[in-house]
Amino acid sequence: MTAIPEKDCLPRQPLPNGIWFAIAAILAILSGCYSTPQAIPDIQQTMVADSFVLPSRVAVLPFRNETDQPGAGVQVRRIFYNYFSSLNYRDSELIIVDNIFKENDWLKLIANGERLPWKQICKALNVDGFITGSVREFGKMYAVLYAQTEVTMAVQFRSCINGSYIWQEESRETKRDGDIAFSPTGLAAALVTTFFKHQDISALEVAAKLSMKLTLDMPNPDSLLAVPPEITLFLHNARRRLLLPNQILRVVLLGEPGQSAYWSIPKISDRMAMVEKQPGTYVGQYKILPDDRAVNAQLVAYLVSEENAETRWVDILESVTLGAPTRLPDIISEDTVLSPRNSPYLIDGIVLVKQGAELKVLPGTAIWSTGAGLVVDGQLTAIGQSNNRISFDSLSASRWKGITLHESSASSQLENIDISNAEIALNVFQANAKITGLILENNQWGIVAQNSELEIENSLIRHSEQVGLSGRNSQIHLKSNYITYNKSGGAQFEGSLVEASNNAIFANGDWNIRNIDNADYLQLGNNWWGTAKPEETKVIGKVNMQPLLEKSPQGLTDFDF
Repeated sequence: MTAIPEKDCLPRQPLPNGIWFAIAAILAILSGCYSTPQAIPDIQQTMVADSFVLPSRVAVLPFRNETDQPGAGVQVRRIFYNYFSSLNYRDSELIIVDNIFKENDWLKLIANGERLPWKQICKALNVDGFITGSVREFGKMYAVLYAQTEVTMAVQFRSCINGSYIWQEESRETKRDGDIAFSPTGLAAALVTTFFKHQDISALEVAAKLSMKLTLDMPNPDSLLAVPPEITLFLHNARRRLLLPNQILRVVLLGEPGQSAYWSIPKISDRMAMVEKQPGTYVGQYKILPDDRAVNAQLVAYLVSEENAETRWVDILESVTLGAPTRLPDIISEDTVLSPRNSPYLIDGIVLVKQGAELKVLPGTAIWSTGAGLVVDGQLTAIGQSNNRISFDSLSASRWKGITLHESSASSQLENIDISNAEIALNVFQANAKITGLILENNQWGIVAQNSELEIENSLIRHSEQVGLSGRNSQIHLKSNYITYNKSGGAQFEGSLVEASNNAIFANGDWNIRNIDNADYLQLGNNWWGTAKPEETKVIGKVNMQPLLEKSPQGLTDFDF
């Protein structure tokens, strides 16, 4: 373990309350010093039962996403869970809850707003209380003269004894553009690129503040021990980075002042002391050692009072990957397996999988690139799990080349994979592939297919600088996908046979769908275009959209994103 003293650059006054001030303090530690005003909260309504016995062990069930923003339910639930875990309940780990829900096929009940078999749920989870929730607004709302970010969520706390409601509340939090005054040093960009996975940064910030407010209003049983100190926030500087030996992992915890603070990197270093640099602001650093290795590790923070009462915070929003990478060979000519044991891997120069060879990637494996790409003339079988995904990303600030499936006779299979910061995330030329559960974000192009056949299902393609999906002379089957917020356009096709149903294709740049052909119509009925009005669907060329779905497909926005 290597502990390093932290440079003191915070202002010399106590940290004000509120999530925005917490974020400002973290940025001050990691990047510089500045201050921000608080956003103004909205009105809330609360219902608390007159008499009840509080449960002791509680599960936070998956939240229902009632918005058209993919992943909003998942992200808000994770934020809420971190704040709820500081209360005096024994809470079930989210991964355990999610696995049991998937085993029993209960997720679709939440997605469809159906009645939950709460007695079976309580028994399966071994709890005596449970929390349900729904996200009703998540994102930016536009008025004539301004824009503002709104998050509305409803939370219910129920007993397993008879299913009765102990507490329930619906609340909205709003932040108008311009409420937060950033310094001109680029710290706003640092916040986006350092801490959060998606580009919904404003909504996530507002959700954090709303979650903190809701958990403060919840009934909280008296602790048999001394009351544990409160943790407000815990973040680090390793989001979407591969930390190499001799680089520094920095952490910041914000909570009650005058306590003892510690943090852990699972399987690497436990209970490292943090230093209270200002009242309620605790900082720590760790220098990565040559033998350290961790993939998708979730950091843990602790705040301990003089009476030895402890609060624990697990950072489930952004995992950490660190260690010296295993360099992939330039030529893979025989069957090869990439596993989490030897992960992270490094693409340093073009990696070619030759004809007749299969590259198999196991769940939990992380692959980084210095700029070059992976070219597959043979077969790529990369099958992750929804809670143990495979990831491809760029090690540098510039984009890497991405994955190319090239003139292959063998069909490739890609499942539960994240591909980010590539010039073309997935380039398919004269090849076949079955694609399920992909998340393609922040790439120049999402998927480009030529003379190929693709099956794409339950995938998310968003925030591309150019086009999310482009097909030429190909057969493309689309089912239950999100293609959204791509800068130039959503999907375009030329000389292609396209089958598409139950997809959400909306909020893209100049167009959602473009048919470059002048001869044949694309038959794209039963999809959601962000509107039920045909004239507002942003379609170019010959496209038959009828019948239009009147809302986002049920169950499409939740759980796996």
